[in-house]
Amino acid sequence: MPAPLNPPNLPVELYVQILCDLPAGEQTNLKTVVSFLSTSTTLRAAALENSVWARLYQSYYPHHDEVKEKERRDRLQGNARLMFIERYKADRKALLLLDHVRVDPWGRHPLGPQLVQQMSYDICDALERETRLPIPKVFRDPLADDMQEEAAPEALPRRFWASAMRGATARYYAIKKWQDVCARPEDHTFEDVLLGFSAFMPDAVLPQEALQQIDELAALCRQRLSAKGVQVDPENPDFNLRAVVLAIRDFLREEGFALATRGSFQNPLHQFPHYFLGPGRSSTLPISISWTFVAICRRLGLQAAPTNTPGRVLSHITSPHPRHGDMLLDVCTQAPPTVFSSKDVEIMLAEAGMLPDMGPDAVRPARLPAMLRRAAYNLYNAVHALAEVYGSLYWSAYAAQLAMYTVNLQGQRVAGTSLETALPRYYPLDADVLLDVLAVGSLPSSQVEKMDMFALGGVQGELEGGPHHRSPSVQTPFIGQVVADEPSPTHPGCVFLWKSMAGKAQPGLGPDSSQRTYFILSGPRDMWEWRQSGGSLWSAVPLTAKNARELRERSVCFDRYFEDAIIPREDGTGARFIPSRELQAAYPDDLEYGARWTASELEKAGA
Repeated sequence: MPAPLNPPNLPVELYVQILCDLPAGEQTNLKTVVSFLSTSTTLRAAALENSVWARLYQSYYPHHDEVKEKERRDRLQGNARLMFIERYKADRKALLLLDHVRVDPWGRHPLGPQLVQQMSYDICDALERETRLPIPKVFRDPLADDMQEEAAPEALPRRFWASAMRGATARYYAIKKWQDVCARPEDHTFEDVLLGFSAFMPDAVLPQEALQQIDELAALCRQRLSAKGVQVDPENPDFNLRAVVLAIRDFLREEGFALATRGSFQNPLHQFPHYFLGPGRSSTLPISISWTFVAICRRLGLQAAPTNTPGRVLSHITSPHPRHGDMLLDVCTQAPPTVFSSKDVEIMLAEAGMLPDMGPDAVRPARLPAMLRRAAYNLYNAVHALAEVYGSLYWSAYAAQLAMYTVNLQGQRVAGTSLETALPRYYPLDADVLLDVLAVGSLPSSQVEKMDMFALGGVQGELEGGPHHRSPSVQTPFIGQVVADEPSPTHPGCVFLWKSMAGKAQPGLGPDSSQRTYFILSGPRDMWEWRQSGGSLWSAVPLTAKNARELRERSVCFDRYFEDAIIPREDGTGARFIPSRELQAAYPDDLEYGARWTASELEKAGA
């Protein structure tokens, strides 16, 4: 709501309360507060109140780099309005750089690392808002979506690249955190071991988001224990460590945490905190339930850690009172805890019923690098145990490989640590952004060279040799044309890349007569296939609005390559997709060629 032109004569405090009561996080609220600044003295005074801007700041910027945020707060003396203005200006700078990344396939290499390293998590809120830009109406569901809101310019590629940058940022800092866990484990907790895996989701989950889930769960646990009369304060005379840890284990069971069955045990998502804290909690792994138990214990003031017991992950709880023994608890069963009488490893192993050669990590807090290695192997084995490759395996394998690379950087030689399963088409900024952080340390030069080739091949390789020009006199498929390998296809695809095969041109017919390779975006797993001109493997097919929506939904990378669709007739005759500016730069003739093709098809149909 804009500020009233003739506001009633109310106390400033009342207007402050009105502004503070506006719904959090909505763009219109910022406009309302700003409009108050340019009206009466009373409204301006209300809009300058720090409490108003503090609420705006918290709703607009829930994510930040902790070091940068502290420096900013100290430098600006906690003035929320000045902090908001500084972040807002940084957002505009970041989105301008991101526009260069989006439209320039040859000049984007240094910009991704620059954005991530200079702005870190400070950029993520602006990127999140960018991923929610209103899309063209042709891609909306008329029965479920708002068909009145106007689409933002170039919304689809802007959303894609914002998501790619947000994900690359999350993965960059996930790897840095893993490296620090390996180098300085004493500065970290078990939470830091698994948090980074969620950054590898297509919609990257930031550590703060998963931590919020565990914070809310711990608060609920505290409330539940209090209602049952379980005292969690070690200084309280009624405190009983055994009763507390059993009550926390019971709480997890009450909240639906349970082990996966044999049929679902290999689901890679079991390693991702945002998943096993949410919909996946009813079918997960011992390491994930132990992670949750340990995290809740820490928030309730107890010192807990996982063990690296062969075949199991138990939880070690340190007694806050020296006269009482430490405990070992299996949080996945109803077995009673083992209460140790000594800190001697041999005695502890015997009291836990374990073999004497199992080692200290079986009964004492595990080394965090060992738990990272175990988690990476769990994920890697889960991916490779499944014969059928479905959607989650791609980025799950990617997460496993990079986690093992991190272990590798600490001098460990881990089998299978190649980047063959990395997905530069899905995550086009990762190669440049992650290369520096992966190459830090003792990685052999041959590995660094291989990674550098991965970076160049992933980001620039698909548009290598561009811009690609075509001869207007030769009819060949164009970027954005909808094609299929059968007359009435169930799932048509569209051309999103083509390359001429050197040396194949026929004498006197020019370069467009050469044999070309076409890359078809078809889904459902966003797998691209190649087709060659001169054969019968492809043919143009109509594109209806329904098919356009379905193709976009099937193809993770669709938004990168296309920004809109031209559908002049309901039957799809002459319809085509409009390539993004990235593809228009790489194929400067195809947009106009496609327009002529549409006109020709409509003329043939008598439209």
